[in-house]
Amino acid sequence: MNIRTVATFVIGLAAVGTVSAQSATLRASIPFNFVINGKTLPAGDYTVRPNRAQGTLVVRAADSSVGVLVTVLPTVAPFARAGNARLVFHVSGDRYFLEQIWEDANNGSELPKTRYERELAAHGNSFKEVVVAAIR
Repeated sequence: MNIRTVATFVIGLAAVGTVSAQSATLRASIPFNFVINGKTLPAGDYTVRPNRAQGTLVVRAADSSVGVLVTVLPTVAPFARAGNARLVFHVSGDRYFLEQIWEDANNGSELPKTRYERELAAHGNSFKEVVVAAIR
């Protein structure tokens, strides 16, 4: 097997993982205001679904009053983790930032940090993690 064949196979596996990690629509009740892409969304019921453009997801209020298109990177749990679909938020003070969206225990998507999150981290602010269960 030559190097080109191996590279094509590895890229193909990565693409399958990306599609798999973004294939289901998730529903979650988020009990606090939160930030995505620098935009604050109100507490409420939300859906998260894949968008037509690969590497993007749509986070939308169940009543369709607000929605955000987000660019994501596929991520995999570094070790087997118990749990199901979930949304992971990083919290600093009273600000909640959507950090990760997990379709299942091991496959998910990670959102880029906002400029404000990077500034907080640069000034030594610590973040705690809050997990909200989601349903497929």
